[in-house]
Amino acid sequence: MVTTPSGPAPAVGRAARWTSRLLSAAEGKFGLLLVALVALMAAAPLMG
Repeated sequence: MVTTPSGPAPAVGRAARWTSRLLSAAEGKFGLLLVALVALMAAAPLMG
């Protein structure tokens, strides 16, 4: 992490943009459903 005089520098790159999009989408009406679906998709290979 890079530190600037005003504090830590914000994360940049593909992962940071994808995460910010997911978090902004999760704030809406179906945010909990989105989080549950992503968790299910991530856990599916471990269950099989």
